[in-house]
Amino acid sequence: RNTMDYQIFQLDEHSWMIQEGQGTSAVYMYLLEGEKTAALIDTGMGMIPLGEITQSLTDKPIVGILTHGHFDHIGGSAFFTHVYLQKNEKNVYEYHGDKKFRSGIIGAEVQEVKKEICFMEEGDGIILGNRTLEIIETPGHSPGSVSILDREHRWLFTGDTCCQADVLLQIEYSQSPEVYLKSINKLIERESQYDKTWPGHHKWPVEKEIIYQFYEATKKIVDGTLCGIDSPKNGEEVKVFPYKDIRIVYKSKYNV
Repeated sequence: RNTMDYQIFQLDEHSWMIQEGQGTSAVYMYLLEGEKTAALIDTGMGMIPLGEITQSLTDKPIVGILTHGHFDHIGGSAFFTHVYLQKNEKNVYEYHGDKKFRSGIIGAEVQEVKKEICFMEEGDGIILGNRTLEIIETPGHSPGSVSILDREHRWLFTGDTCCQADVLLQIEYSQSPEVYLKSINKLIERESQYDKTWPGHHKWPVEKEIIYQFYEATKKIVDGTLCGIDSPKNGEEVKVFPYKDIRIVYKSKYNV
């Protein structure tokens, strides 16, 4: 199915990707169905009737799981009774959840986000019935970013942590390359448990090899062996480090 606002891609009999928007600004949400319940990973910008869309795909009750609290991942959260967010992401969610702030960035009227959020942490398992989603804390892009391991399908959902494009470590609340490097290392340590990764934006799915590119590039930044290119944004000193198929954008003050 295809409209001007969204597209639905069926990944298998019980899994779908919902794309909101077009081109480089598109954001992805993943609806995963188990025997008893379903989960929606991320809830987009809030410009589409996400409740109707998801209910057209599954008759199971749906919980929302947010990979992080940025405006383009939380917009449809109010459609769902229970929405989970990593506890360190509360301030980001409240900041980006402001309707006026989100409308200003997107340039259009948006829906209200959900006010009452459930908090999750490392190792929590969301059991859908014959399908378990494990929460892996991967701070960097934001303080409470998570990746989500679908154990049975051997899929890893990474939000904005490992898109095959830029990882942004320069925005408000984002963490240092040192913190991000530990998160990437954690995903590499778990790589025997997944075959593909599913990002929040850009090319999908993403092969595991890209995670090694992020590791190698970030390690060079942290070690000081390679430095990014100065690329000031909004008056801030920002560096961009291109490496193979990816780029890391980070604050100059992080570079010792």
